[in-house]
Amino acid sequence: MDSKPVVLPRVPHQYRTVIDKALVDATNVPCDWYDEGTSSIPVALPRSSTNPAQIYQQCLSLIEEIKHIIKEDLIENHGVSYREEKQVDFLDRLGECHMLACTLPSPFRSQMYQEEANVLMAAIGVMDRQLTRSIKGKEPDPKTYLLLNNTRDDAISFYHDHLENLSSQQPKFTERDQKADFKTMLSHVARYPEAWQYGWDDLNFLAGQSFEIPADQAQAMIVAARGPELQKLYDHYKDKQDWHAQDLAQEAEELGIVLEGNVPVQKLSTEIKNPVLDGGILSVWEQMWNEYAPTQDNTFFPSEFVDTIAQVSTEGVGTDLLTRYENLVTQVVLYIADEYKNHPSPTLEIWHVKYALYSMAPLAPYVKDPQSFEASIRSACTNFFDQDIKSRTENDGVLDISDLQSFGFNYVEAQEALRKISPNAFVLDAATQASLIATITTLGEAALPDDTQFSFWLEMAQAATPITPGIGDVITTLMAQKISGTASLSTVTTAKQDLPEDWNQIVTLAQEYTTTLWSYPSAANTGFNLLYGPLCDVARKDGQGYMEKGGRVFSHDPEVTATLALLTVKATRQNNEGVGFVLKHAPGIGYVTENPEWKEMQIDYRNKDAILTEFSAFQRAFQEQEQMAVMVSGVAYPALETDAGTIKPGTLSPAVCGMVRSSLGPDTVLFSDDLGTPAFTDYFKRQGTPTDALGHYAIPAIVQATKAGIDVCLLYARDPSFLDKMLGELTKATEAGVVPREELEASVLRILKYKKRLFPNAAILADPEGLVKKMSTRELWAQKIVFPCHALNDANTFLHMGVGGLTFEGIQRPSYYINLVARETAANPGMIPPFLANNSPQETGDKTSAASTARTRERDILRELASRLEKDYPEGVPPEIADRLVEEALAR
Repeated sequence: MDSKPVVLPRVPHQYRTVIDKALVDATNVPCDWYDEGTSSIPVALPRSSTNPAQIYQQCLSLIEEIKHIIKEDLIENHGVSYREEKQVDFLDRLGECHMLACTLPSPFRSQMYQEEANVLMAAIGVMDRQLTRSIKGKEPDPKTYLLLNNTRDDAISFYHDHLENLSSQQPKFTERDQKADFKTMLSHVARYPEAWQYGWDDLNFLAGQSFEIPADQAQAMIVAARGPELQKLYDHYKDKQDWHAQDLAQEAEELGIVLEGNVPVQKLSTEIKNPVLDGGILSVWEQMWNEYAPTQDNTFFPSEFVDTIAQVSTEGVGTDLLTRYENLVTQVVLYIADEYKNHPSPTLEIWHVKYALYSMAPLAPYVKDPQSFEASIRSACTNFFDQDIKSRTENDGVLDISDLQSFGFNYVEAQEALRKISPNAFVLDAATQASLIATITTLGEAALPDDTQFSFWLEMAQAATPITPGIGDVITTLMAQKISGTASLSTVTTAKQDLPEDWNQIVTLAQEYTTTLWSYPSAANTGFNLLYGPLCDVARKDGQGYMEKGGRVFSHDPEVTATLALLTVKATRQNNEGVGFVLKHAPGIGYVTENPEWKEMQIDYRNKDAILTEFSAFQRAFQEQEQMAVMVSGVAYPALETDAGTIKPGTLSPAVCGMVRSSLGPDTVLFSDDLGTPAFTDYFKRQGTPTDALGHYAIPAIVQATKAGIDVCLLYARDPSFLDKMLGELTKATEAGVVPREELEASVLRILKYKKRLFPNAAILADPEGLVKKMSTRELWAQKIVFPCHALNDANTFLHMGVGGLTFEGIQRPSYYINLVARETAANPGMIPPFLANNSPQETGDKTSAASTARTRERDILRELASRLEKDYPEGVPPEIADRLVEEALAR
């Protein structure tokens, strides 16, 4: 039962002492370790014990501790707000137990493996139940769902890696249908009147983050689930004259749902919520105001009085009564405005004015003198603004960007509230606006040389535009200077030519990397013939880039980045000559601070030279041209566009794709990133592009990408029937002349030439030029598409469609599809071999497996190599030094 080679898991440093003591007490043999980040990995463990009972007892204690975690966090707390540290603790403790069990003699070892399997299966069962619970509550919890689902996946991976052949249990695990789970979540939350309080925008966003559902699909699902319930709830509360009806009507308007019998929201508050004004209550209010307000009695609060007198309807009220009410309202609001203007004490701040204005907004129709009210409020806000400026400069006399960001939003919101009473009003007087423009201009000019500071400035300036419209001109001017600037912000020089003192250590590290590299070669050995990597994005110098924060890039120097990529490619190719590499994400996404796929479209505002400096890493790494292609990013690069003001994803930009191909060679095959992500959906929605015949943006995305110069289009759709329908629509696009056949043939010819280099024994590829001419339009389009293998019901049918490639992201056991492709291509010599592609193998993998250990070690070496080179060459590594390092590392 336990004949399978033991895979030793890693454990946190704090558990080493416990394990060492147990091993020494039991076997008199200590364990050898090596450290890796926050974990330790055993080099070897003794396989026999003179005191197995002690080790066995230690394992049982760990099993009981794991059961306690399951009981406390998963069962008693229903998995709500399941803490990430508990997830790690649970799996690490199980790894610790497994490691100790490996030292036991056979009978004890087998029993303990069974105990581990039992507790693991129990945990997975509990997580299945709590996952269902997390989607059926009144308040949906996608974040908890995601964490629980990830923990469940990690637990299943632990079983496959460590226990599958060591336990008598042979369970079958199934992937959860996340889209179905999201629909279930919606169906439950949609029934509650207060569902809107959760925030549909937040739920829509979390759908993309937690459930991987495109934003347009998630929005459609929300509307479909909430619409019928909204109508029922609205009818129920409207009949009861309940204020809930107003909130429901507002929600329907925001979601774009038309309610039958809906009263406009503004009128609804009067009809349902507010009693009709009468002489008796008005007399009481007049008396209260005359007696208390002028004396500034500390027990009288004008803001609360405003709330009181606003809660009435004047519909049908006589002229005399209405005039009295207007007089009272005017006195009250002018009094409050004058109080803020004349008595700006240190205890008062702009946000007091803001909330007072929101309270007074319902009284706007009854203010007889809005001009005087506006003037007093503007004077008050100007005084508060001066007070804010003074308080933030009294220490060093300097006002910086963060100072304006810290309080500026209050003035924008105050102006928004003021305009409900006095349209077109401004909260700052003309002199203060002019002074603010001068200040923002000075801050912007100072921020120009620094990408990070300029980004912060741009965000602040755009936010301040409503209160000072002239800022828009400042933004336009400085953006033009930023984009057209000629001085590179990160110039690479070759000033330092001598070898550094630690050169031998650097070469040793590089040799260690090339000789122990596991991730890329193992992926090639698995059967993948195309790998999306290495990454040539260059890290920002301030550490704020999305790629660097995620541990996906290691250097701030383009030359170092290219060197690390070349080491990876050349080391992999020594024993795997037939594998291809797709460098990504050209011209570089190291600058952006957010995920460029799963949020709205990201924009790189740097000037052209700065972008091309990052792109130089791709040019340097593009040496193994026979085996290399390039993925173009979905980030927008305004400085690279030929038409000023153009902002579109690089994948869809003829200017960006043209620059990449002209720099790397005319036969360079360009790949898109996933065209189905929210970033592309966001772009097409901004452009007002209608969805295609399939209800998506797939067709316009593929068409525009092709016309821009993209050859291979990635589309990670989940619907097995989507590919066939898509090919039909793309064929119509060529027949209609949108993408002429000549353009299509030129693109596919580059793909077939690349495949010929990767698959030299494929007879079908002997004459790519002749093959292209024989292919139908549908076959040409199919050759451009890479589609996920897990979306298929019948892989045979799919392969015979002539699809360009399969992608395997998220597939734990790809051998089925890889073997299927091998059989089909062998049996059908006329079939063009598809790409069998997977993501950069250094970026994927679970937390507990030996594979993850190897990946982490590789990344640690790369990180140390980059650190040493950057320290020795602070102004940039000379190209000849980089070439020498690669040559010496591989000369073994």
